[in-house]
Amino acid sequence: MSGVWRVAGAAVFAALASGVMPAQIAPVQLTIEPARLIRGGTAILDISLQIQEGYFVPAQTRGSLKGAWVQALPPWLSRTLPTYPIPNSVRLPASDTAVLAYSGKVIIRLPVEVPAGVQGPNELGIRFGYQLCDSRSCGAFVTLDARANFNVEGPPQSQDLLAYRLDSRRVVIVTQMLQRLSTEPTDVIRPLAQFIPQVAILPDRHEARSRFVRDFRLGARWTIASKSSRFRAIAEQPAIVSWRCGGDQAPLAVVARVTDEAFISERAKYFLASPNEPGSNQPPVSADLRLDDTQRRELEEVLDRQMRITVPSLFPPVPYIQNPAAQPRETEYDRRVLAGQGRLIYHVEAFKLAPDLNPRLYVRAYWKVGARAQTGLTLWLRFDGRHFSVEQTDASVSRSARYLEFKDLGSQLAAQPEYAGMLLNVIPASDGWAYLIIGRRGYEGGGVSVLKYSPAGPRDTGIAYGFGC
Repeated sequence: MSGVWRVAGAAVFAALASGVMPAQIAPVQLTIEPARLIRGGTAILDISLQIQEGYFVPAQTRGSLKGAWVQALPPWLSRTLPTYPIPNSVRLPASDTAVLAYSGKVIIRLPVEVPAGVQGPNELGIRFGYQLCDSRSCGAFVTLDARANFNVEGPPQSQDLLAYRLDSRRVVIVTQMLQRLSTEPTDVIRPLAQFIPQVAILPDRHEARSRFVRDFRLGARWTIASKSSRFRAIAEQPAIVSWRCGGDQAPLAVVARVTDEAFISERAKYFLASPNEPGSNQPPVSADLRLDDTQRRELEEVLDRQMRITVPSLFPPVPYIQNPAAQPRETEYDRRVLAGQGRLIYHVEAFKLAPDLNPRLYVRAYWKVGARAQTGLTLWLRFDGRHFSVEQTDASVSRSARYLEFKDLGSQLAAQPEYAGMLLNVIPASDGWAYLIIGRRGYEGGGVSVLKYSPAGPRDTGIAYGFGC
């Protein structure tokens, strides 16, 4: 949106109450852009909105105005919530109040989880909820659906795998091979890495030992990559990552011994493992970032605006919930946060993750009212030395915090890093981008994912391990 809308007259609020909107207004055009969908992964869809000239769509909830939202329709899920572009403001009539609002062409990035059992041609649907306004009035809140056909592809085979620290000298390399769990007695080890459950060494005559061939054979050499170093390792024992609630299969794994003495002093517990030779270490990815008072105020304004345009996505009706009483709804906490009464608390880390070498900021933010912290965001921002631009956001902790409080796990889940998403390692790649290893806890489970940075922020690589019910 360019410029600032100035809405004249007092008809807006009367129209909001009546739901009246001139009949000649054309609907918003909603388009799902082409994308690649990988079975079992998370795809990020570009949702294109074209709003007719002379009209705007409120992006935030304020008073009688309801902020716009986008959601995936069943059977597709989007737990992370969309990344919305921060628009400029519309100044309401006869008031000093301004509302963030979209106009013209807008791109919303919607993460969609592709079920593991889906393949081939499939139809994907989304729903856009919005109010359409002009300088005189706003219409009633309505929804608009769009559908598109996609071909769901199988996951590509990757040589890179997730590895995690077992003890001071050994790592566990998680393979993509699944094995039926058995009741045979095994040597069970609890790893130092906290997001991964116990690992079990396979007995000498276990049937799965025959599957450990080629790169997974005992004695095979591996490279273990971390933030600033690459270590040599040798495969020593076949194993299985042994706990998966509700299933009878779990990933096979290789226990490897790291031969470099420097690994003992390595602080990280999660790594990328590759059967390739170590090669040279890549340039360091950490960035020394010092923000002055003006830059901090700008950053906090970005966080506040991003929260305001994201929160409406927490409260649309959930299509697969049949009981109206179970639908999400705003609480007094939510109203106070949206009124600016919440205390913003945030943590910032800076890295060089892209070929342009501009710092990317990983920001974990939450808003606290009294003892409650349910609204949180994690954001990836680009800082060009003067201004911040949002490349990707993740508000899944805002949704899970409400559910986990209902499960009596506390009222401050958005303030806990392990639920919001912990950055466990950042590993430079040879193409100038970088891999990110992120861990997250949920209700009765958790997991670790490997992402790779891109012009649109982190993208799913398909390398992950999750456990739980």
